[in-house]
Amino acid sequence: ARYISHKKLALTLGIKASKYDWLVFTETNCLPASNQWLRLMARNFTPQTQIVLGYSGYNRTKDWLHKRVAFDTLFQSLRYLGFALAGKPYMGIGRNMAYRKELFFKQKGYSKYLNLQRGEDDLFVNQMGNSSNTRVETDFHASMRIQPVYRYKDWKEEKVSYVATSRFYNGTQRYLLGFETCSRLLLYVACIAGFVSGILSFHWLAAGTALLLWLIRYTVQAVIINRTAKEMGGNRKYYFSLPVFDILQPMQSLHFKLCRLLRGKGEFMRK
Repeated sequence: ARYISHKKLALTLGIKASKYDWLVFTETNCLPASNQWLRLMARNFTPQTQIVLGYSGYNRTKDWLHKRVAFDTLFQSLRYLGFALAGKPYMGIGRNMAYRKELFFKQKGYSKYLNLQRGEDDLFVNQMGNSSNTRVETDFHASMRIQPVYRYKDWKEEKVSYVATSRFYNGTQRYLLGFETCSRLLLYVACIAGFVSGILSFHWLAAGTALLLWLIRYTVQAVIINRTAKEMGGNRKYYFSLPVFDILQPMQSLHFKLCRLLRGKGEFMRK
């Protein structure tokens, strides 16, 4: 196994050895939120369904790094699970997902991206998921709780690895998400510039308009994120920290992309 991804090899052997059609996946740093996890995931196993996506998130802690990671995970889940609920699945996370064994062999396993270190979850769903064969389980009791992250280096490596595979995604979703990230930064720049220039020039209408625009977006965003976090079992509220994470998240994304570009291609190949 010197020149094959050990994770893909282990998954392939496990899938081939399985006796039944439905395969449910998680990872070693996860625990089910309840003993109803498998039952709730299994209720989506209809004749038309081939892929089931579930939620995985972090419990609340006081560590700053963990808060960053928890928000980033929640925001990422809003994106890929939201697209899947809208009938446009583009990726999945191996912490909580299921698919049919026959789908794995139809795809010829991980042969199309065997040269990559990762891709066993997101690229698999990206290539095989569609509006008719993918369902999402949103019940909190079917979610996975991830162990806290204690080292920034570990989280960074995980994010950079996903960046390395995201460029192979099919569909327009990644372009739409990139547009959302850019437009978010532009909105902040425009609101701050309008507010500051309005105050300095005593143009109170311009300053008030910029502030009102930001408050409308903040209110809508806070309602959506906090409601989703509550329904997914999170006990953290995002109010004062939301603007900080909202600005920090796209900058983190840009940083991880730059890290991938500055590294050699061989670092993301199978090993």
